[in-house]
Amino acid sequence: MIITSQGLKDLSECIKRLFSLKFVSLDFRYSNKIKNKGLNYLCQGLQRLRSLRSLHLNLDNCVKITDKGLKKFGKCLKKLIALKSLSLSFIGFLNITDKGIKKLGEGLQELSSLQVLSINLHTCEDISDKGLRNLGECLHLMRSLKTIGLNFCNCVSITDEGLENLGEGLQRLDLLQSVKLKFKLCTKITDVGLENIGEALQRVNSLESIDLNVLDCLLTTVQGLEALHEGLKKLGSLKFLSVNPRYKCKK
Repeated sequence: MIITSQGLKDLSECIKRLFSLKFVSLDFRYSNKIKNKGLNYLCQGLQRLRSLRSLHLNLDNCVKITDKGLKKFGKCLKKLIALKSLSLSFIGFLNITDKGIKKLGEGLQELSSLQVLSINLHTCEDISDKGLRNLGECLHLMRSLKTIGLNFCNCVSITDEGLENLGEGLQRLDLLQSVKLKFKLCTKITDVGLENIGEALQRVNSLESIDLNVLDCLLTTVQGLEALHEGLKKLGSLKFLSVNPRYKCKK
């Protein structure tokens, strides 16, 4: 089935009448006919769901969506104040930039009850360190977060500075128990970036689970990975730690 912007308009009209919904899961991956206009229609329906507790939205490879669409979605999020769980997948959004991430973040930071957040930005190639700074600035206001997963695989503009920017937001989340970060194929990241994110996570004393993927970050070294691993192991509350790529730890 080919989903178009008109299809989202029809769906939105239906959603508007289901105002008691608490859980919504929508998967439109590879619907390359969807444009900003369609996302706008969808937002018109979603923002009526004031009792919504959980939202899962997959728009992977909907390549016609731009910063303008994310701006509208960010405004929509501001009205979903009851949300406790949010999962967004925007793989291959080639037309979004740091400006779009900033607008999305402005909506996220209003979700004071949110406990679980997952954002997949795999192969969003125009997202840079500035985008991670924008995201980090909103994260430090989301003090109820307990679980976070962020995927920046193949976001090739991200450098060590981006990891530092993101870490500044993460280290302020006093209730955070689980973090999953993916930077596979971010080829500008070095051992300095590993040190940046490691130092930030070491300040989150509530952390119980850390899953970090820096596979194929070609400028990182075994020494950098060992230092990261050893530093994170010092977290007293930690129960699970995975750093990928795997390597032999020194005894």
